[in-house]
Amino acid sequence: MGEMRIMKDFRDIPIELELQVKEYEQVLLSLNKTLNNQCSDIRKEDVMGLEESINQIKKGIDRLKNLQISIAAFGETNAGKSALLNSLIGHSNEDPHAPFKVHERINIWSKEIECKNGVKWHDFNNLELILYDTPGIGGDILEHLDIAKKIASESDIILYVVWLTVRGDLQKAVMKELLETEKPLIVVINKVDTQREIEIKATKDDIQEKMGIKESCFVLAAGHPKQGEPIIEDLTENIFSIIKKQNFDLINKTIQSWVNKGVIINNIIADEVEIAREARKQKAAIIIHSAASAASLLAGLLAQGATFGADTPFLTVITIGMIVALGTLFDKKITKTAATAVISQNFGAFAGVALAKAILGWIPILGNFANASITFGLHEATGWACYLIFEDNRDISKLSEDEFKRYKIRAENMEKPNTSWIKTLPSHIKIQYDSLVRKLADKNVSDDERQGILKEIEKLTEPYRKDKSDVRNGLS
Repeated sequence: MGEMRIMKDFRDIPIELELQVKEYEQVLLSLNKTLNNQCSDIRKEDVMGLEESINQIKKGIDRLKNLQISIAAFGETNAGKSALLNSLIGHSNEDPHAPFKVHERINIWSKEIECKNGVKWHDFNNLELILYDTPGIGGDILEHLDIAKKIASESDIILYVVWLTVRGDLQKAVMKELLETEKPLIVVINKVDTQREIEIKATKDDIQEKMGIKESCFVLAAGHPKQGEPIIEDLTENIFSIIKKQNFDLINKTIQSWVNKGVIINNIIADEVEIAREARKQKAAIIIHSAASAASLLAGLLAQGATFGADTPFLTVITIGMIVALGTLFDKKITKTAATAVISQNFGAFAGVALAKAILGWIPILGNFANASITFGLHEATGWACYLIFEDNRDISKLSEDEFKRYKIRAENMEKPNTSWIKTLPSHIKIQYDSLVRKLADKNVSDDERQGILKEIEKLTEPYRKDKSDVRNGLS
């Protein structure tokens, strides 16, 4: 706002506004929570849109607390907006202290001009009326359209200043955008002291025909007449009439438009988060299933003739590879040491299974099957427990055995993606998948190669996974 802004104490506003402010502040808390919890899967434009909505709602709340009405003047280059605004606050263009300067820079859209030109005009109905000038819309600079939309969205009352018929597609596009804001609009036919009545009528008819604006929206004015006093009485009366009818609801409507936009974006982000979570869960499912399949394959081969725990070193490298790959899904760099610590800290669970495997391993055929089945279940449970740990953003290397057990219980009870579709893969894809699982079970494969195999499996099966990642396209 400009230098003439006067702050009011929150206690001075009516009780209904105080309650409204608190409602808006609750909305801000919700939107900020979404912004602070955003993940890397969220589209940048949605994050930027939410940030903009939050900032605009904050500005609106500040204006509501201070009972400030924002009035912005738009129009073509040389329409006389600055002179008109100066005359409203009692200054002529020649006055060195006139707040709205008329010079060549005013036709340049800049952040500095946008932010610094708010000037207090009046105290009316316990409201402060703040005037904003905007650089002239001229030529075919499309950037003007975006900036006009932005300033209009922040304003409570819009003045569109003209002095000739509407020229060019850009001017029509800007007027269309201003109308679509559904803010109170006053079309000011300016410089009427230099025009004949027939010319003024032609301008009004032209705008009405092209834009469909009602007769009641037009006023005649001369902000800087060649002779005599400025002609601004009708304009002033029209502005005051709007404020009398709508009062601080004018500010509320502006804030509410940003609240609505923020809520829409917030819902889109919530959908995106759920889509990303589902896609990540499906990727985790293929990693866990493939690692468990490789481990059970290896365990079955090693079952008979194995001494107690003989297969453990070989199975451990598969478990470690699975944990590291799951961490990568959550942008976590899990070292081999950290993954090994998970197995070491939770040796109780692994040891019990290992003992059962060792006993069953001596039973022909049944031993092979049981050993493989137990190993598959162990890796599934461990994989999904690690998935939940990463999803909760916990440091897996610092979990106690009891905490890990609780995660395993959660993993047992959670709804897991159905991986039965792997069995129905096209035959040539299934052959490649089975080959990669066998490679994963190869005792001679290095840690880096094992990560590469898991990534290859993920890429191979991606077109056939039953996730919802394609829904993202429907959110825009």
